[in-house]
Amino acid sequence: MAKTSDPDAVAINGVKPVTFFINDTENKLRIYRYDSIAERKTASEILRENDGARFYYSEPKSNAKNIMCLLIPRDEKEYTREDGEVLGKVIKTVFEKLNDTQEIVYTGRGENWESKTVVKYYEYFFEDEDATLNYENWHEGSTLLTYLGKDIDSVGVISYERQGPTGGGSGTGVTLDPDGTVRLGSGGGNGSMPRADTEVTFTIRWNDREETFTARAE
Repeated sequence: MAKTSDPDAVAINGVKPVTFFINDTENKLRIYRYDSIAERKTASEILRENDGARFYYSEPKSNAKNIMCLLIPRDEKEYTREDGEVLGKVIKTVFEKLNDTQEIVYTGRGENWESKTVVKYYEYFFEDEDATLNYENWHEGSTLLTYLGKDIDSVGVISYERQGPTGGGSGTGVTLDPDGTVRLGSGGGNGSMPRADTEVTFTIRWNDREETFTARAE
């Protein structure tokens, strides 16, 4: 990244940012550094009240402890796929590298299928200016499903249901890759946190067959 002057950048909660161009693009990363998580939370609230959805950023995933990051596309009216890919990589790096991110891996196996679900998360407890204890978290999870049989080409279209401690999901019209695997997508949020002592249940349907199994943390 290359540091740049940014005359349009304003102070938020008393702090002005340091601004960088991302890679060789004109997409900008504004970094606001506060003295505490509480001050950064206040800055995020001020930003939402004053600017709404003007900026393309994802709070709290794009923030790291006392640091608030704003991702500014080169042209807010012409937000391209390439811009999204660049900014997405920055968000991923901030979430996984700058936070105290931890990981839980759930694995499960039935007669015909096995799963591997990776959940990455952080959680912080902190006091605000009134010494009130606050809590902040974020988690993201993704699942890889693998067919254990040798007749991969015969599997065809599958459907699945997934139920865990933080909610469930389902999908239809899913097909396997040539190696017999399929990624079921990813999701996350700052609601209920997954824990290592909980379970994830899968039900897979294919070719008029059905299998249910449970995944547990390794």
